Amino acid sequence: LAWRNVWRNTRRSAVTIAATSLALFVMIVYTGLVTGYIAGLKNNILDLETGDAQAFAEGYRDKPSLYTLIEEPAVFADALEEAGFSVSGRLLGTGLGAGEDNSSGVQMIGIDVLSDAKVTKIAQQVKEGAWLEPDDEGVVLGWRLAESLNLGLGEELVILSQGADGSMANDVYPVRGILKGISDGVDRAGVFMTHSEFRELMVLDGGVHQMIIRTPAGSELDAATQQANAVSPEGTTVQSWKQIKPTLSSMLESSEAAMAVMAVIVYLAVGIVILNAML
Repeated sequence: LAWRNVWRNTRRSAVTIAATSLALFVMIVYTGLVTGYIAGLKNNILDLETGDAQAFAEGYRDKPSLYTLIEEPAVFADALEEAGFSVSGRLLGTGLGAGEDNSSGVQMIGIDVLSDAKVTKIAQQVKEGAWLEPDDEGVVLGWRLAESLNLGLGEELVILSQGADGSMANDVYPVRGILKGISDGVDRAGVFMTHSEFRELMVLDGGVHQMIIRTPAGSELDAATQQANAVSPEGTTVQSWKQIKPTLSSMLESSEAAMAVMAVIVYLAVGIVILNAML
């Protein structure tokens, strides 16, 4: 009976089936594109920039300073790793970078190459050359910085800054690699080097400025952030990526909400077409 009723009015049924099929096709394509965009953007943020969470010494994010350090990062890292987290410390500093003809402000990022590979995928984003080795004396630059300084692989970057002891910090580093697009800040000013090179340049003996944290697989972000805060040393604060980038987090949530609203509108329209055919 149902089959006979569908074809009792062939034109009406064909229009209804076509409208329903088109609407479902559009929704599948639309939700697939938006979901893929959101997932890709989120993965880029977590894998290349922030990690799931970050730890800073109290007051560092409000007023970054070379002297505001997490004093015993190894103890904190051990506690986090025992709880199933992955963690890597970074050293951050600013200075003036110069090529043969041009100069520009730079953001120096000192990393532990081996532990950093556990929390970020930035080593996979090298456009030219190669990523750092644990005992590397070279640097890896953001692509816009390399262009503005007119530096290529094997050429030398001069860095001028002020060391932690007040002395003039300056040295020359060969360019080992140039990155693909990461973020505006890294692209325009990022200079990656090893911990040892950063400490030697800036006369900084211990501590780190930032710790990148990846939560255990399957854990809920807020709960994991609270757990990390519970084992953090006094004077150190752990914040999730949503707290570090609230505007971006809000934008992603708004995109998901817009997708749900669009789905409701399309399904209502399809329902009205089917109801009209039935009536």
